[in-house]
Amino acid sequence: MAKTPGKKTAARMPTRDDGARAQEKEVMAEVAALGADWVATVREVLHDVQVLALERTTYQQHPHHASQNEQTQSYGQDQQHQHLHVASLAPALRRLRRVFKEEVGFGANLVEENWVLFRDELWLAIGRVLVATKVSAAVVYAFGAFFGEFLCAFAPREGKDRQNQKDTPNTKKKREQESSLNELRIEILNRLMDATKAEDKNVRIRVCHFLQIILNKLDYIEENLFAKLRAVLIPRANDKLSSVRVQTAYALKRIQEPDDPKDKVTAELLRIMVSDPSKDVRKAAVYSITATKATYRDLLIRIRDTNEEVRHAAFKVFGDQMSVRDIPISDRAHLLDQGLQDRSEMVRAACEEMVLKKWLPTCRGSPITLLKALDIEQFPVIGSKVSTIILKHVSENPSLQDVIPHNALEILAQNSEACDAEKKMLRNIETETQLISSIMELMACIHSGNSDQEFIQVVAEITSDLYDPLEENAEEKSDEDKSEEDKPPKLNEKNNLSQEELDAATHRFEELESRLDTLDFDSAEYIEVQNEMLELEKLLQDPEVLRRLRCLEIVAQLLKLTGSTLRDPIIAGMGRYILPAIESEVPAVREAGMECLGLFCLLDKQVAERQLIVFWRALNNEEEERDVKLNCLKAIFDMLFSFANLQPKVVVPKKPENEEEMEGDQPLPTEVSTELLPLDSVLLGLAQLLHVEDLDVQSTIVEGFGKLFLLNRIKNVAVLGLLLETYFSPRLQHVQLMSEHGFQSRSLQLLSIFFPAFVRSSTLNCSLMEEASIHLVQKWMEKDEFGDSNTIDLAACLKYAFHLLSHFERPDENGKLKSEGKESKQKAPCAHHNRIGLNICMDILALEHLVSLEAEGIDQELIVNRQKALVKAVVLSEISPVEQRSAALFQSLLSDVTSKCFASQRGLARSAELFYKRTVTSYKERGGEANDDVTILEQDQEWAQQRILERAQALQVALTEATKKEEQRRRQKKRQAAKKRRVGRFSSSESDDSDEDEEEGSDSDEKEKAAPVRREVSTRKSKSIAVDRITNRDFDVKMKIAFESDEDDEEEEESEEESDEESSAEEDD
Repeated sequence: MAKTPGKKTAARMPTRDDGARAQEKEVMAEVAALGADWVATVREVLHDVQVLALERTTYQQHPHHASQNEQTQSYGQDQQHQHLHVASLAPALRRLRRVFKEEVGFGANLVEENWVLFRDELWLAIGRVLVATKVSAAVVYAFGAFFGEFLCAFAPREGKDRQNQKDTPNTKKKREQESSLNELRIEILNRLMDATKAEDKNVRIRVCHFLQIILNKLDYIEENLFAKLRAVLIPRANDKLSSVRVQTAYALKRIQEPDDPKDKVTAELLRIMVSDPSKDVRKAAVYSITATKATYRDLLIRIRDTNEEVRHAAFKVFGDQMSVRDIPISDRAHLLDQGLQDRSEMVRAACEEMVLKKWLPTCRGSPITLLKALDIEQFPVIGSKVSTIILKHVSENPSLQDVIPHNALEILAQNSEACDAEKKMLRNIETETQLISSIMELMACIHSGNSDQEFIQVVAEITSDLYDPLEENAEEKSDEDKSEEDKPPKLNEKNNLSQEELDAATHRFEELESRLDTLDFDSAEYIEVQNEMLELEKLLQDPEVLRRLRCLEIVAQLLKLTGSTLRDPIIAGMGRYILPAIESEVPAVREAGMECLGLFCLLDKQVAERQLIVFWRALNNEEEERDVKLNCLKAIFDMLFSFANLQPKVVVPKKPENEEEMEGDQPLPTEVSTELLPLDSVLLGLAQLLHVEDLDVQSTIVEGFGKLFLLNRIKNVAVLGLLLETYFSPRLQHVQLMSEHGFQSRSLQLLSIFFPAFVRSSTLNCSLMEEASIHLVQKWMEKDEFGDSNTIDLAACLKYAFHLLSHFERPDENGKLKSEGKESKQKAPCAHHNRIGLNICMDILALEHLVSLEAEGIDQELIVNRQKALVKAVVLSEISPVEQRSAALFQSLLSDVTSKCFASQRGLARSAELFYKRTVTSYKERGGEANDDVTILEQDQEWAQQRILERAQALQVALTEATKKEEQRRRQKKRQAAKKRRVGRFSSSESDDSDEDEEEGSDSDEKEKAAPVRREVSTRKSKSIAVDRITNRDFDVKMKIAFESDEDDEEEEESEEESDEESSAEEDD
């Protein structure tokens, strides 16, 4: 027994101060006076409990280990420990019960003094465990289980059970035992509840642990005790210590009322299950909460928890408390989809156990009934996985009798028809296309014991049998005469439908498809509409197209499963099925053909180099279908993944030398030549497709380039810059903001993972990132639409690049970056900021050079906008003292920027000057030294001046073109404004004329009637009427002048456009 008490004590908690020692001496004196030897027996029993607990675990020497170990125990481990302790502590329990029965007594034989003494002995033992600074977790478990079993041995039952019992001597004796132990239990529980407010964290942990063990063993809790427990334990769920919250969650399990929708305990468990930061607390809450309609949705969310132990607990609760009928159909599929595809093996095992031990018995052990309950027509992938689990379970637990000689032939006869079932299903055109991949995998598994050639031969025969009727039909159609036009409408060979019926069915299918989008997924009407669409789809399907698609699907699966190359003549002969499909007019056939061609190219590098141009041309075809382009993208990237140093080739026909001398009717020779297609041009062309609006195409390209960069297959700076530009694309950011539930495109998710991994993998990648950032800045400086809504935030982009290049790691000898740990705050030595910063400064100086030249044809506002963006970007950089040469040049360029630039922009000048001072100061603080070699600095400055002049020339050309386009946009806006004014003037003049006519008519009709009152009215209105006439005349004059100026502007614009066209024509000549 631990004998060193803690200094902090709870209410009514025994301590080791002077008062406690005096009280203990008094108790010992009283015991000695009474001669109660049974007290020594009680102490001996409690000592044996501690010894038995310590024999089963190692002693924790550090006091903080006890609380940490206690909080990491799961609910299942608690139950396992309790059963272990109950079995091992049975002799001690019997001895303690015998002492209580003989010395304390029940009913009339109860000795009050002995009862008080027995209570104090128990509480003294519990208190020593609670306040001890060093105590093993096994001791806490042992004492909790021991006192729980003893105090709950004769726990009271519910009122109905108590009323149904007959009054017999045995029942009276049991009631006396219940009442005696009930008082003792209530007293102990009251003291434990008072101790939950202790300041010592170890005391609170162990008190809550004792409470949860005792409460979970009680069959019935009195109402007054029930209310007090709720009032005490609910605040403990907000304890600052996570281990206290864990034990509190287990204790709250017993006192919740799941039938009450406003139950405070259930609400508290839901709160900590959803929002508690500790995984152990969330797991304890999942185990403790009762699954009902009110808590079902919150439990379902926990299968997506970030921690695998919480997800495992959620599936265990679903498997223990809910059957398959209690879960909606859509949620069943979602539950299995998340569980069977979880990355944790423990979670997958829990999901499989839920299916096999809970759902399958609920369906009377019938796999067919279970699959129907899962609606495998809507979720075929889930149905396939569940079937695999059930078949594996049946194979591992066979229920058939063992095969013996006298029944072996009978079993063989029964199963002989099923041996070739997969071949029959593959040949059958009515077999679902989704099953082909599974059938092919089964065939590959069946033939795995033999050579790969047998599997290829069988599949080739099936494919040939399916494809040959198509060729025969094509020959028959080519032999038909044109007289078919005079024949009556031909019927569909399969469904006997005329063309009118087919058109009606097509129209009906489109109506149902649009209607299906407006219906709820779980509604009965949705299922009816879907079934009708399936029937119409079968009517509208062309048998020849279906047969061809089936052939291509079989060829694709064969190319995926085989290990042979194109040296095998059967595999090489598969091209006869693929090439005609690429030229088909049916988009679905072209899509399947492109997929097969991509797989075919993966078998040989030379074929891949020749056929890559086919995919490239399909991508650049604007009329091509989206799905076909997706397959082309996947095929190109697969080839780049599989083959290093790929050199695409283009076959070009040769032109004969004497082409002019040859006659027109004479056929040209078919000689061809092979030209190399630069791989960089292909990569840049693919990167340009990142700007398309299709997010799936964009994410496919981002994923492909990310893999190529991480595999070190490409080192194209322009492509990396386009990826960085895509990450900060305003369109993707707008998609993210406008979508519900925080939707983020897959491209952003991929890039957010790619860039940190790419930069941290090697120092060479850091240099590529640096060059890509510089390239991106220069590219956007030369763009026409700089400053529009579609322009990326250049400052945010460079801030992210600077963040990536300011890593907290150091390069090792192999060039890879080693992490120094999470606590390291020292940046790695690198000079990426210097080089990016000096390139930005050179662009600022180049723009200032254009300002000083006062170049004609350049709008100064365009220059100012670019200078502002560059200043915002350069102030984000830092000067690194690692590379003194680049640091010195950076400082020199910054000095030139502050002294020569922004003469008319005081705000920019002030920002640049402050950044220069801050940079120089931080450079000196970081140990930077001035470069003493003046010659090297002068050479670098000369190089920088040459670069500035080159950039100035490039920017001058780009800005001149941008100015022209900006003037065209302004003229267009001006024309639109003039057109609006003209339309408005016409409408207003018409309304004014009609008003004047009405006024004249009314004046003429009422002239005589208004004569008597004329003098009274004219005195008031004469002045206002005169003013109105003057303003109308002024307005007419101004509008006339405006129209004349608009016509003059249009004439000038037309003349300017004609002159521009003449000048451009002269330049072309």
